[in-house]
Amino acid sequence: MNFIGKYWNSFIHLATVLCTLFSGFLVAPPSGGSENPWFKFGKFAVAVCIGLWFVPERVWRQRKHTWRWWMVAVVFAVGSFGCFLYYTDLVDRWSVLYWRDRRVVIGETLTPMAQSDLAALQKDRASATALDLLRESAGDPTQVWEAGEIEYRQRVLTLNFLLTMLLLASSVVTVSQAAYCASRTR
Repeated sequence: MNFIGKYWNSFIHLATVLCTLFSGFLVAPPSGGSENPWFKFGKFAVAVCIGLWFVPERVWRQRKHTWRWWMVAVVFAVGSFGCFLYYTDLVDRWSVLYWRDRRVVIGETLTPMAQSDLAALQKDRASATALDLLRESAGDPTQVWEAGEIEYRQRVLTLNFLLTMLLLASSVVTVSQAAYCASRTR
């Protein structure tokens, strides 16, 4: 039991690494994000980066380091909050609910074929939008918007997701280390 009391922050750190690897703090990027091999590699890289916190944890673990850990924790907490807000804003602006809970990344520039299809659709129904074309294309956004634009947005969403995960997990690790240092007798 003394071992657990002495190294409880390391257990929190390990739990954070495992949670980062096997789950997420937030919803994965829409359409293609979680199936993308780069997304899977990115989650692994984030877990490795979180694991690297073990080194400064071991080096700076005295009571005199408490305030530094709190400062780092505040920076990560504020950064993770900002990144989370930015990520959710991008998800809201760059994707739509297509079917059940499945979101699809959309673009801004219609393909030439989609422009003519939309014009024909609007002759029959003035309220027709590009989202109607998305439904007609069985949820394939590259049939409606430029493929390069969709890929770019998917990459940006994936990178923002991974950065948000890294900052959130780092804030948990640094807060636990600050609390650990504060509880030390020397």
